[in-house]
Amino acid sequence: MYPFATLTRSILVTDLYALQIDRARATDGRPHVFDFNYHNFGKQSLQLAAAPYSGFPKQNGYVHLEQAQRSETSGDIHTRFDNAGTGMSLDVLGGVLSEVFQGVAPGPHPAVKVPFVIVRRRGEDVRFISFLIPSHAGKPEITASAGADGTITVQGPGWMDSVVLGAEIRFRRTSVPR
Repeated sequence: MYPFATLTRSILVTDLYALQIDRARATDGRPHVFDFNYHNFGKQSLQLAAAPYSGFPKQNGYVHLEQAQRSETSGDIHTRFDNAGTGMSLDVLGGVLSEVFQGVAPGPHPAVKVPFVIVRRRGEDVRFISFLIPSHAGKPEITASAGADGTITVQGPGWMDSVVLGAEIRFRRTSVPR
């Protein structure tokens, strides 16, 4: 996908969420543009002000994206896909300037369009730390943050997870008072 970079992906699946850490490192010592792409069924809600966008390239699948809108943020990105009483929240941790795109793309059948979100970042060593959180009613009560030491803290009602990424993912859940 990126001949000028190495890509690594680490995934932790728990009973309450899935954590995915994607890292792209340039092998030529120069900054590049990297995209994190996610799509799902349902009605998408993204809490960022966006404007219409038509600047995608006309190759590599981008040509199939429709109704594209663009925004920018350095904060966390929260989007949700609601589908018949169930939903999937996608949270991508911020901390660096990101372009965020949303719209619709082809689904499993030509007549079906599914919403997408693309998070775009520039650099020589880029990370996307994302959480998929299934829930039945609205946004789940789970928050996440990344510390300066690389520890990722995920917290929900009555529990807290500490996640450390090294040669392997280390994970510890503790109970916390409500």
